Amino acid sequence: MLGILSHYNTILISNTETIEEKIRIVSSLGKIVELIGQPVSFVTLQILTTLQTALEIDVLRTAALNSWNLFIRTLLPQDIVPVLSRLVVVVADLHERCTAYQLQLIVGTLEYLLLELGPKLGPDYYELPLLPNVVEFQHINRQIQENRNSHGVLEIICLLLPGVMNENSAVVKQSLHEMIKVLQENCEFLNEHVLEESINSCIPLLIKHLLETCSRFNGSSLDIQLLCAKCLGVLGAVDPGRLEFTRDEERLLVLDNNSSPEDSLSFVCVLIEKQLVPAFRSAPSTKVQDKIALTLQELLKTFGFDSKLISGHLSIGNKDPRKSILQKWQAFPKSVQEVIQPFLESKYGIQEANTGQSKLSSPLYPKRANYKEWIQMWALDLINRLPESIPKKVFALCGRLIKGADANISIVLFILPHIILNVLLAGSEDDQQDLLVEVTTVLTDSSLSDIGAREKREFACQTIFILVDHLTKYMRHRRLSLAKRQVKKSVKVDDSHNVTVIRACKIVEHFLAQIPQDIMAQASYRCKAYERAVMHFEQHMRHQGAIAPGWWSSTIQSDNDAESYKLPSSQNLYSHLQQIYSNIDDPDGMSGIAAMFRNPTIEQQILEHESSGNWSAMQTCFEILLKNDPTNLKHHIGLIRCLKNLGHFETMINHVNGAIVTHPDWKKYLAGYAIEASWRLAHWDDIEHFLQISHEENFEVSLGQLLLAGQKLDVLSFNNTLRKVRASLMAPLAAASMESYQRCYDHIRKLHMLSEIESVFEVQQDPKDVEENAKRLFATWELRLKSTVASFRVREPILNLRRVLLAQMIKGKRRVIDECGKNWLQAAKVARKAGYIQTAFSAIMHAEEMHSGQAHIERAKWHWTNREFRKGISELQSALETSFAVTADDGNPSAANGSMSTLHIRAKTNLLLARWMDEKCMGNPSALQQKYKSVIEDQAEWEKGHYYLGRFYNKLYETEKKNTTSQRALGPSYALFVCKSYAQSLTYGTRFIYNTLPRLLTIWMDLGTTKVKRFMEMNKTVKRLITKLPTYYFLTTFPQIVSRICHPNDSLYTSLERIMIQVMTVYPQHALWHLISVYRSTYKFRSARCSAVFSKVKVILEAMKLTEQLLILCNHQISSRDPSLSMSATFKVLSKMQKLSMIIPLQSNMTVTLPLSSLSHSFESHNPFPNNMPRIEGFRDEIEVMQSLQKPRKITVIGSDGNDYIFLCKPKDDLRKDTRLMEFNSLINKLLKKSAESRKRSLHIRTYAVIPLNEECGLIEWVNNTVGFRNVLVKSYKSKGIYMLPQEAKQVSDRKDLPPAEIFVKHLLPRHPPVFHEWFVETFPEPTRWFASRRAYSTTTAVISMVGHILGLGDRHGENILFDELTGETVHVDFNCLFEKGLTFEKPEKVPFRLTHNMVNAFGVTGVEGVFRNACEATMRVLHLNQELLMTVLETFIYDPLCEWSKRKGGTVSEDRGEVQNEQALRSLNTIKRKLEGWVGQVPYSVEGQVHELINQAMEVQNLSVMYIGWAAFM
Repeated sequence: MLGILSHYNTILISNTETIEEKIRIVSSLGKIVELIGQPVSFVTLQILTTLQTALEIDVLRTAALNSWNLFIRTLLPQDIVPVLSRLVVVVADLHERCTAYQLQLIVGTLEYLLLELGPKLGPDYYELPLLPNVVEFQHINRQIQENRNSHGVLEIICLLLPGVMNENSAVVKQSLHEMIKVLQENCEFLNEHVLEESINSCIPLLIKHLLETCSRFNGSSLDIQLLCAKCLGVLGAVDPGRLEFTRDEERLLVLDNNSSPEDSLSFVCVLIEKQLVPAFRSAPSTKVQDKIALTLQELLKTFGFDSKLISGHLSIGNKDPRKSILQKWQAFPKSVQEVIQPFLESKYGIQEANTGQSKLSSPLYPKRANYKEWIQMWALDLINRLPESIPKKVFALCGRLIKGADANISIVLFILPHIILNVLLAGSEDDQQDLLVEVTTVLTDSSLSDIGAREKREFACQTIFILVDHLTKYMRHRRLSLAKRQVKKSVKVDDSHNVTVIRACKIVEHFLAQIPQDIMAQASYRCKAYERAVMHFEQHMRHQGAIAPGWWSSTIQSDNDAESYKLPSSQNLYSHLQQIYSNIDDPDGMSGIAAMFRNPTIEQQILEHESSGNWSAMQTCFEILLKNDPTNLKHHIGLIRCLKNLGHFETMINHVNGAIVTHPDWKKYLAGYAIEASWRLAHWDDIEHFLQISHEENFEVSLGQLLLAGQKLDVLSFNNTLRKVRASLMAPLAAASMESYQRCYDHIRKLHMLSEIESVFEVQQDPKDVEENAKRLFATWELRLKSTVASFRVREPILNLRRVLLAQMIKGKRRVIDECGKNWLQAAKVARKAGYIQTAFSAIMHAEEMHSGQAHIERAKWHWTNREFRKGISELQSALETSFAVTADDGNPSAANGSMSTLHIRAKTNLLLARWMDEKCMGNPSALQQKYKSVIEDQAEWEKGHYYLGRFYNKLYETEKKNTTSQRALGPSYALFVCKSYAQSLTYGTRFIYNTLPRLLTIWMDLGTTKVKRFMEMNKTVKRLITKLPTYYFLTTFPQIVSRICHPNDSLYTSLERIMIQVMTVYPQHALWHLISVYRSTYKFRSARCSAVFSKVKVILEAMKLTEQLLILCNHQISSRDPSLSMSATFKVLSKMQKLSMIIPLQSNMTVTLPLSSLSHSFESHNPFPNNMPRIEGFRDEIEVMQSLQKPRKITVIGSDGNDYIFLCKPKDDLRKDTRLMEFNSLINKLLKKSAESRKRSLHIRTYAVIPLNEECGLIEWVNNTVGFRNVLVKSYKSKGIYMLPQEAKQVSDRKDLPPAEIFVKHLLPRHPPVFHEWFVETFPEPTRWFASRRAYSTTTAVISMVGHILGLGDRHGENILFDELTGETVHVDFNCLFEKGLTFEKPEKVPFRLTHNMVNAFGVTGVEGVFRNACEATMRVLHLNQELLMTVLETFIYDPLCEWSKRKGGTVSEDRGEVQNEQALRSLNTIKRKLEGWVGQVPYSVEGQVHELINQAMEVQNLSVMYIGWAAFM
């Protein structure tokens, strides 16, 4: 059959054959198919391609449609499914080019497929896109739509995704058309969904597929790229931080002469499955398909795939090498097997290429006009240079597919890194040198001659970046595999193999070392790959010795170099780094660089001012520069940019006009700025004027052209310009998408803006419903803005554009004017929060001009930010006296009737005023109380108002407590008010639940132990609250509730018991894991109370049995020789416990999620946990025994979702301490998320589940993909040959003839230079991930350092600090040393946290300055502001003391009740309270001062030199 098709294809493309002959063979194909029947399905794709070729020829179309119909009716439903989309879309797409008869044939075919066979086609039927919207297809579309009615929006998007990723361009196009429609019709829902705490995975998957499709069709189908662009624009510039992209962490594929047969086979199988088969399916012509078929045939033959082997007719033993081939075949998806099986016996002929081709002279890059021609030529030349080998044979076979105009660039990009690797390892020195010349030629290309040249450079550079990343991964992969071989002592190590691998790594390392890092940085900067530029330039700086100063400098450099960072050359390097950072929205990084300058130049000051938004200062700098050099164009452009950011657009135009008059040759460079200023001012005549002047094309100029077309309502011009602007973004977007979503983000922001222009234009086209459409549009705008990155750099251009669009809409409409005022306030807020004070002030002035109702609030906050506290308060007081003083008698019905908006603004104003006056002590308690109450009067159901009133009462309550010696005399007046206000706040939302509920419960339970008056009234309030609030509210404070289970007040305990029973009833799984350790407590009264709770609910019996068996496992005696145990042999009962209803106690399963405040109607129905929580399906048999002192056991739980979950069963350790710390850290994370400063830095602590089973044993969730700090450093030192054995380090440290500090600095540190930064480069070779991982490392280290200091966390040696190999985050484990326990060691710990030279060096070339210090300060500020809440949470230690405390003196136990009042806990909490108030030793500090002092102490040589040797302060 393949031979017949090949013959037919030759005739079809022949220019000599007659039309009649071609019609005859197309018709005969249908008859042949009908004759053969179902077996013809083995060549389905080949027949489709042949018929598709015929369908494109008008005179053959009727015959082709008849044969197409016969072919479809021959296939079985299961044969149709893999090509269903193609069968439908290809013929449906012909409707505009068909005769009436042909259209009738198409309809008949589609009716058979979709109406008759539809239900038999399974899930793929629902994934079909709708047919084109024509009358003939309407009845079919209705059926498709009806079948989808049961699906939600997100499900429909998921159904359309396979079509977007389809190999056939027609299917992709039709799927994208429908995707756009779905996104537009549901944009409000989707934007709301993106703002939720948990986003459905289909959204990031959709974005990922759109970017991949855009890249895949770059240069081949602009229409598809534009459809992808429209989809991305409708979705909006979603903050990357809100999206979790699944990473394809596949094993690195290697094909070289050192590869094992297994590795080579794996490479070819992936090549076939991921590249060749998709290319075969999407082949645009029979000629291309034949080329791919030939390649597949030869690859299968070369690697031993045989039809007899595949069919199972051969008997194969376990040691037969063909067994792995059979296993690889079986691993192919069925759809792949069906495509390639015919080629096991096909007989395509090979036309041998000219083997005498000579090498081409390097460099090739300048000799080709475009990227595609260059990469084709380069790949083919490199293949030609390879010596004969298996890799060369594979590449040569693929070489046929990368020649000519129809070359598949995707295949080139897949094999090119492997070709280059083989040239390096097997080529001659000349080949390696030519390779280096080619790479450096591309990297040094700085041509800007035209768009084509820029696109060529950008794609070529991106290709080089990918190659460098691949070679870096190769070195890491080979070294890791070598290390594993050497570790496995049971395996005989092949020394010759090791030598070969080491040699290969050295060759690759030498090649990479020859590519100058500064050249890589410059090329990255030109391509706007700024994170990559930072990575390479920092490596360049390290090579130059320009690193941040530190006490270790003198130990690793000569005396002359110790302060090298101060030398002019180093200052220049920091200046270049500052230039790169100025293009990244990273103020912390910029502040770190600024700290490195001694005497900053005016240029350095300009960049610093730009980063901080100090445009006026920046303007002054440029004016000084222009005064000295008025003919410098760059200085003029810099001044114009200042005027633009200050919003002085008129001045900007005047300056451009003046400069052009003086320097007419500057027109081309300055006209674009004038066009931008003109459209921002909506001066349409000026835009037309400047567009006629020669100017450079850029996005801002294109926006001017587009807006001008929209202003004229010129539909044709608007659509053409919009297409042109989107098209201009496609090449850079496709190049950026090769790296990451973050790299694409700026381009996606521009698509976001274009989508909004298009939506306004569409509103203007429908004058009948302008009001209603505008209302919907503005609601969508607000959601879209919230979903973007919350930075000035991203949001300001969007807001500015919207103001211009609003000016275009019908003037005089109140809604439009209000929206414009709201826009100015949003701009003011964004600028203020970014620290751009002058820009914020300008925006406030414009908002006031629009009479925006909340302008006075923003102006007051502006004053407050400037520390003009009295002016801020005065602004609010003035607004209350004027804007809201009108009564009904004044004739203002709106104010008199108290419209919701007016009352809400007044309430906001009063609340802000009350808070500020309270903070600055500018009013007596009575007046402040009345002010807070007025907020409630205006907004009785406002959660925030009740919370702040309660907080004010709590302040009075605490003051009264301090001033009252007798608790009994205190009286519950304020306490009752606190509880009532907090209770009201909880009734209306969950925004402040972690502030209100714990405090309310604490006051209630504390006063319940005293005989204060009117306690019963407070008790009634709590009882009402228990019945009123959703049960999951109490899960947020469940540990606090459980800790007071022994409360002596019977009336109060009844309510506590009711809460526990209620939680146990609604959430039995979660409550049981919390209560099980209490049930098994050694305190009899605690255990009895818990048993009483269990007796009143239906406890899951399997839970009791499970935890009992886990305790047996924990306490099992293990000999020192046992590396592992068998579950089935040693713990038979536990191994037989399968298919349990108990959830796996993962952190993700145990964490309560709260509803969004904006969705208050969903409080009752909200599900606080994931829908599909995995349950315990069983246990793996192997139990690994860890070799630490207590011999914890590593068990693997099989989840009901099919995944494995690892836990550590830890004996002889009171894990309640770890549990409390995890709960405390989880609360810290919530507080950090609420703070704007910490949220924008993504500050958090890594947490994991800790489940105590009793007071001595428990479970710890295993943290996957982590590596120990010590392990990383030891490996690095060993590889460099400088590792110091622990015994040797101890001998040096114990010397008595020298002071500890001198031993540390002169004898230990020189043997341990800083190397930790290298781990980040090796682990995260892709720069965006490198940059993000290093930032994640710096910020998570900062947070745990501050929190650890507050809690007195010690023993932070290198095995208790882990790092996530996927994110770079710091993960701390083993919290046994808490509450200053480290001070009781034989060698007391002197440092507040670990900050050794290796850790500091890995922060970057600025050390502790910048990201780390700012993150520390932001964290400490949050801790200070929330000290009351944090102390409330930690009070559980008082009533549920640790075993180690209970064994000491000072714990008093009430015999009749058993409630503990532990003095050790009280002392520890008092120490924590002092730290939260800013005390370090005996001195109180501000936040900044406290952080500075702690960092100094942590890095102080005198402190580090006296740490115990196991802590390894020298690492």
